[in-house]
Amino acid sequence: MLMVVVLISAAGCAGVISLKNSKDVDRTVTPALVRESPDEYIGTKVIWGGIIVSIKDINGRTVIEVLNAPLDQRGRVQGATMKDNRFLIDVADYLDPFVYRSGMEIVSAGRIKGIRIKALEGTNYPYPVLETVELHIFEAR
Repeated sequence: MLMVVVLISAAGCAGVISLKNSKDVDRTVTPALVRESPDEYIGTKVIWGGIIVSIKDINGRTVIEVLNAPLDQRGRVQGATMKDNRFLIDVADYLDPFVYRSGMEIVSAGRIKGIRIKALEGTNYPYPVLETVELHIFEAR
């Protein structure tokens, strides 16, 4: 009986990102740190999440703009989003904007690719870019 309880408890704490893609992740690296020292973090494996702001198809690749937010142990967005803390998820395939739409929660595992400068409210904003290997979305709560 104890073994069943342990298995159920472990399953309840499991994250939404696969074990394979959760290994060797640096959980201390945030988009804000990458913006400050982008070259230092290129290639670093991270799991980031937040709220989808927009999604665009660019030459068969999908770029998702995300308002960063802290994640709980299961990988769900928790608490309020961090102001002025956005990043981009670069996906090698086309993702349907009806499925991945603005306002949804998203979690992505991948490697930091660098910085992309884009206009945000009249200024040039340095967006950290995460080249994804795994994505998970949730309906907004």
